[in-house]
Amino acid sequence: MTSRIPGAEEFTSRPIPREELLRQISPALPLHRIDDEQAGQVNALTYEVVRHRLWAITQEMGETLRRMSGSHVVTESNDFNFSICDELGEQVQVGAYKVGLIGSMDLAIVWTLRNRSANPGIAEGDMFLCNDPWIGGGLHQNDAAILAPIFHEGKLFGWTTAIAHQVDLGGPRPGSFSPSAQERVGRALTALGIDRAHLVGNSYGGGVAMRIAMCHPDRVDRLVLMAPGGVLPQDAAPWPVGLEHLFAYMAAENPSREAMARFVRLMVYDETLATEALIDERYESSLKAHPELPIPPNFGDLTPDLALIDAPTLLVWGREDQTVPLTWAPTILQGIPNAELRVLPRCRHWVQYERAPEFNHIVREFLQGGAAATSKG
Repeated sequence: MTSRIPGAEEFTSRPIPREELLRQISPALPLHRIDDEQAGQVNALTYEVVRHRLWAITQEMGETLRRMSGSHVVTESNDFNFSICDELGEQVQVGAYKVGLIGSMDLAIVWTLRNRSANPGIAEGDMFLCNDPWIGGGLHQNDAAILAPIFHEGKLFGWTTAIAHQVDLGGPRPGSFSPSAQERVGRALTALGIDRAHLVGNSYGGGVAMRIAMCHPDRVDRLVLMAPGGVLPQDAAPWPVGLEHLFAYMAAENPSREAMARFVRLMVYDETLATEALIDERYESSLKAHPELPIPPNFGDLTPDLALIDAPTLLVWGREDQTVPLTWAPTILQGIPNAELRVLPRCRHWVQYERAPEFNHIVREFLQGGAAATSKG
């Protein structure tokens, strides 16, 4: 016999037919409604203008939330989203951030309409705060959602929603989160008595290094970035094959050695370098990864802040990189004021491994005062 959770009948939200929802909404709440005939009178040009306007509004919502937030989860991980919905909670436009988070907002609006339209009522200027996954206020208990009704001529016309994920894992203070480790790196440098340091980072580590250089420019002397993450060009195609393999592997409940082998072989142009010993090493290491971080944290788009990097920067890229492709390099090269790019042919993502002697020579020359280091001014 299955036991019932007390209150589950009330404090849950599931999709219901539109007609049933309309019957359950209090008559005291006037709704702005149009029928199919009225909707059909909208011509294609007007439709496209409105669609692009809604798209622009959601982009502005995202940038506003990122500027206002004091949480690393929002400003660095992009672990938030927002939407514009019609009067019954049907989503009209969603943001380009964590789609999984925003997917529950329609259920939260439905629950609010069914359970709050009569008491205390829904009025212009109201805000509804929800963090209950049972009714659609997020996917976890530490998700927080806010719902704002929009009225036009006294009638409920639509809703705007926003949701963010807040954690307390590995942060320097309660309620904080440092997915890019920038604060911990700064504290480590202080503990070691190092005022300034060169930073060298590949892929995710390159994104970490860039974020440190942006937030703590006084601690960074020079940067060496090998196909760094954190910058996604506007015209970028869907995820490259290397990232697809990485995310699929890390999201798997029981990742296999075979999947790791396929990923490692994508990291090098010369697959003979993907030895069985290397695959075993990477596989065993991956099984020890932090269980709370199955997917690498998202930095957010670092592009707007690239100009904050004052340090001389050397970009090193494998020409055949299938994980962070060379076509992504110009965005970083043009964004960092004092940067240069070296491209190594017949090389993929692990340039420091696949072309170690040449890589070491290039980096040593740069750190000792090579071209990028002397071009400033």
